[in-house]
Amino acid sequence: SSAQELEKLRSVLSSWGCFQAINHGIEPAFLDKVKAVGRQFFALPAEEKNKYARDIAIGFEGYANHIINGEEQAFDWIDRLYLITGPEDRKQLKFWPENPESFRKILEEYNAKMVKLNEFLLKAIGLALNLEENCFLDMYGEEATMIAVYNLYPPCPRPDLAIGLKPHADGTAFTYLLQDKEVEGLQVLKDNQWYRVPVIPEAFVINVGDQIE
Repeated sequence: SSAQELEKLRSVLSSWGCFQAINHGIEPAFLDKVKAVGRQFFALPAEEKNKYARDIAIGFEGYANHIINGEEQAFDWIDRLYLITGPEDRKQLKFWPENPESFRKILEEYNAKMVKLNEFLLKAIGLALNLEENCFLDMYGEEATMIAVYNLYPPCPRPDLAIGLKPHADGTAFTYLLQDKEVEGLQVLKDNQWYRVPVIPEAFVINVGDQIE
């Protein structure tokens, strides 16, 4: 029943702060396209990718490698494409790849679907906490910032000097992670122990960020 599902949601968010969402209404074939355009972009020559390079002086948007803030910082072995997808007036299309040709269209469609999924989750959490259904939705409103991030973890010639992604907390309200079907590695921390997150094809790993926590 709906009441049972809401209680499960309340329980998992209180105990783990993350869960895997299936039956979310986004077609597997479309999710494959979302991942495919990311792989195609990362496979481009460096000269082409650098057309969308991040300018750290003005923000984090665009294509880049990891930033090192000090000698003691662990190095993340990662290529990243970081894009603000909403609201409309915050988008900077100069960072949105035009190669592959379908990238922008697919990302726009993906963002529209994620906005709907995010609205559904915000309402569900309100109900799970016995609050007004729209309380969180009204809090964030239509001006909430939506961000899409593509991550590539290429083979590392010196794994003793780098990690894929260092331990961190998400500063967002929610993070929706679409994992690679063939590669595990994502872990979550609970009670000072790290747990590997299993890969469920087409599922979203949804993590509660600092804002909602």
